[in-house]
Amino acid sequence: MQYIVTELLTEGKNQTFSLIGASPDKQKAAAMAAEVYKDYNKNASLQNITMITEWLATRQKYSFRKDKEHRLQLALTALEGETQPADQRIIFNEQQEQDELMRRMSEALFEGEHQVSRDQQGQFTCRASDK
Repeated sequence: MQYIVTELLTEGKNQTFSLIGASPDKQKAAAMAAEVYKDYNKNASLQNITMITEWLATRQKYSFRKDKEHRLQLALTALEGETQPADQRIIFNEQQEQDELMRRMSEALFEGEHQVSRDQQGQFTCRASDK
């Protein structure tokens, strides 16, 4: 089983969705997500990061709000049947593989309620659809 690590960053009315990585080990996937939190909250203590890592490994999701306008949501999504040989911090090497996994993730996680686009640097972003 693979655990996909995702991030949803809300800043005001803007939301950005990112794929962080994947790991066959839930603890390692939780540690990847905790690293994103550590980068987001520069004042986080080692004890706080350890606690968040354990929370993510147990609950598979965590939400942190800096203030009313800024929020970070992290999630581990288990994918059965995926065969990846090792941990991967950045999980895409080939464009076709990246497009297919992004399509499947978007379909599975958001059920058509969000749109995925690529920015000028080639990074994917996900925003709510105008329905």
